[in-house]
Amino acid sequence: MLKPTEFFWLIPAFPIGGALLVGALLISFNRTMKRLSKPIAFLLLTSGFASTIISYLLLTQELSNETIKYTSLGLGFDIFQLKLNIDFLVDKFTSFMLSAISTISLISMFIYHFYRSSKPGYGQFFTVLTFMTGVILTFSLSSFTREVIENFIG
Repeated sequence: MLKPTEFFWLIPAFPIGGALLVGALLISFNRTMKRLSKPIAFLLLTSGFASTIISYLLLTQELSNETIKYTSLGLGFDIFQLKLNIDFLVDKFTSFMLSAISTISLISMFIYHFYRSSKPGYGQFFTVLTFMTGVILTFSLSSFTREVIENFIG
């Protein structure tokens, strides 16, 4: 059986991927996509819900472990002779932050959907909201954010 620490990278990938897909469709088929608010909402809310479920699975796994364990995933990029390393860190604090952020963003998505679904500009704003949710989830997973918090606290 797969453990949530093996696919924790899907937590920010679902909202970012859904937002990029809908954003590309909005750019390509602008007139048609403006009329399709329900499919847009379904796709983006499903991506937010999936990341929330995975973050709660990760939280339950991290809370059941007695020992403090760091799971990291390092990604390295070479862009124009610039080396960029991205490290994701998962521990109890990170899993709690992921579940809190994803829950709050999912609630705000539901509220926004029921409040503004028939108004103009709905699809664009909802796409940006979902993309920003993914970016915030990525920042909460990064080891840099954890180092800044530890240096600020102690």
